[in-house]
Amino acid sequence: MGYKNFHTELKFGKKYELKSLQFFDNFTEYKQSEGDVSEWDIRLDNGTTYETKADRYTLRTNNLCIEYGTLDKKTDEVYSSGLSTSKSDYWIYWAVDEKNEENNKVWKIPTEQLREIVYSKDRKTRNLGNGWRSRCYLIPTEEVQDYLLPL
Repeated sequence: MGYKNFHTELKFGKKYELKSLQFFDNFTEYKQSEGDVSEWDIRLDNGTTYETKADRYTLRTNNLCIEYGTLDKKTDEVYSSGLSTSKSDYWIYWAVDEKNEENNKVWKIPTEQLREIVYSKDRKTRNLGNGWRSRCYLIPTEEVQDYLLPL
């Protein structure tokens, strides 16, 4: 299943932002970010912030796709995004099986630790998502197994 369109993908992502709330039992409210670009996706009332990602391909490829840049359609220049600009405290990364959600996996990784993992060695990069405009590092799932959450 390939890239659909921005609004379809945004709806898919928001679904998993809401599903991420199951991991937090000590909050009274949360705020979702607004707009196309933000420094975080979820902020709990204690101030902790989370970037959430949902990926349909991770279970097939055994790689997390960590965005670091985006190609500007008008200028053909790559600007920083994703991990490069995130100010979140944690990343919650969903590996999604749309046919059977019981196969889903989810990781909760401190953002600074994710940066250390990503930048610790030369990585494969790919143009993926968002009409092939997103620039991503591929991180093998075995490198982040310590951050896997029970579902």
